Amino acid sequence: MAASPSLPRRSTARFRLGGALFALGLLAACQDLREFSGEWAGGISPDPVLAHGFLPTATVSLDLQVANRDEITTLVTIEGAPAAPFVPIKRAAGDVLGDVQLQGEPLRTFFGFIEPQGQRPYLAVLSLFPENRVELRLIRGTDEAYGVFALRRVRR
Repeated sequence: MAASPSLPRRSTARFRLGGALFALGLLAACQDLREFSGEWAGGISPDPVLAHGFLPTATVSLDLQVANRDEITTLVTIEGAPAAPFVPIKRAAGDVLGDVQLQGEPLRTFFGFIEPQGQRPYLAVLSLFPENRVELRLIRGTDEAYGVFALRRVRR
């Protein structure tokens, strides 16, 4: 059996460099979202366009239990009502919707529904930002409610 020809040293070095750059790119694409676990709270935007259908004093809190590229588990409390789960749209995380870019360039955005007790559900858009902040958009109907809530980590 004939020995296989070996690559010149320069080609081998380029191959290794290319492989290292590829692996580095994969690591950058795999965001570690576990740091977002915990309690978050905040109020509605002061901009009336972004606060339609909510009181100006409206607040939201959430208990984020699991966050990774493909799933999120959190309970959301809207204006003091009993906590309700954020129910993600199952196929959205694997679609381009999960990588949708909003102002501020979130690491990941999740689309789902929140149904507070005794109320109709909200379409919810939950975005995790690199500077340790979260935004939650709550939408109901075509013009019934639209609220943008800026959430910060609750320090205990």
